[in-house]
Amino acid sequence: MKTVRRTAFEMIEQILQGEQYSNLLLNEAIQKRWVDEKDVPLLTELVYGTIQRLLTLDFYLEPFIHDKRVEESVRNNLRLAVYQAVYLDRIPPHAIVHEAVEIAKAVHPRAQRFINGVLRSFFRHPLRSLADIHDPLERLSIETSTPLWLIKLWAKQYDIDLARTLGQLGLSKPRQFARLNRLKGKREALLAEIRHHGIDFEEVPENPDAISVKGANIATTEAYRKGWVTVQDLSSQWVGKIVDPKPGERVLDCCAAPGGKATHLAELMGNQGIVIAGDLYDHKLELIAHHAKRLGTTIVKPIKLDATKLTTYFPKEHFDRVLLDAPCSGFGVIHRKPEIKYLRKPEDLDALVRIQQQMIDEAVQLVKPKGRLVYSTCTINRKENERMVDYLLSHHPEWELDPTPFAQLGLKDGGRGYVQLIDSHLGSDAFFISCFQRKG
Repeated sequence: MKTVRRTAFEMIEQILQGEQYSNLLLNEAIQKRWVDEKDVPLLTELVYGTIQRLLTLDFYLEPFIHDKRVEESVRNNLRLAVYQAVYLDRIPPHAIVHEAVEIAKAVHPRAQRFINGVLRSFFRHPLRSLADIHDPLERLSIETSTPLWLIKLWAKQYDIDLARTLGQLGLSKPRQFARLNRLKGKREALLAEIRHHGIDFEEVPENPDAISVKGANIATTEAYRKGWVTVQDLSSQWVGKIVDPKPGERVLDCCAAPGGKATHLAELMGNQGIVIAGDLYDHKLELIAHHAKRLGTTIVKPIKLDATKLTTYFPKEHFDRVLLDAPCSGFGVIHRKPEIKYLRKPEDLDALVRIQQQMIDEAVQLVKPKGRLVYSTCTINRKENERMVDYLLSHHPEWELDPTPFAQLGLKDGGRGYVQLIDSHLGSDAFFISCFQRKG
């Protein structure tokens, strides 16, 4: 079996090359036992920590790397070593250097001497100070390891204080939230069963259907396998409650994978009616079907579709409610997928906006008069959020914002009919949710 640091290095390589999301790859590593169970916390720390702090690590390494053409694989080895040196306790420098050289022997042998020299030099000097960066936005970029263009975007759209909050959220440890499955029993009975199985959790006063899981991954437990709970972030759970579907209705979830919101809609409907769960990819449809079966939501029907062409699949005014949880830049889930902040480029945002507009133009045609459309994203970017609200209202005057469900749930939308959720206290994802009603 490979060492935990060698495994972490190889995973970092895959993630930064855009081949895998960090959370999915870590789950695979745990399930397939790539390392001993006792080493899973260290593996998680090394992978998440190194990727979260990438720009900061490069800042610390910069004085010791004079050749800018260093291979990315070599740089990742050095980043992993410096992360341990700066952010972890009780690991002596000689052990860090030794492990980095051992990794080099296996994956880039010609760089052994270079890596050894850089790290020994790094340990001989004091840590470089962030105070040396005079520009406040550039300093914030390095401090929170957030690309400068993204810090500038947030500072311009909001202000530097929120940019700092968002950058720091991206460095925070993600909390695991789960949703109780009311189809399997009453709330107190479900909570008692979960406690009986030794799962440590806290109730969430803001949402009686949610729990915050502490310690072990609830997805590996009997409670999860039996469908009493499903993993779903707290912010994501609000989306289904805003849609607020009723028993017997016909509902469409346009971009449904992996199925968390679609199954939630079915539960809220008492498993009566139909929830069409659309996605473009077969393997994602299989995932939706798997979760629907596990949770006992028999009204969820996975269908392969392109959400930019919805009217080619369904008649107009066919649904009582439509949920468009649109593909987006994902800046609200950086604490779960830290690689997003490096892999996204400014030009990606304009391409996403065009796709979101196409999906809106299609989705609005499928809703009955007086029906409801909910548009949501897991990002913080006014072009994909507030400006998309403006787009819908200006291009489709038969629609109006509906603030009613926000008031009923106690979500502070200011009576606008949309809300940007950013909750550093609860540690949930940042979500944008807007609610529209088609005029009668």
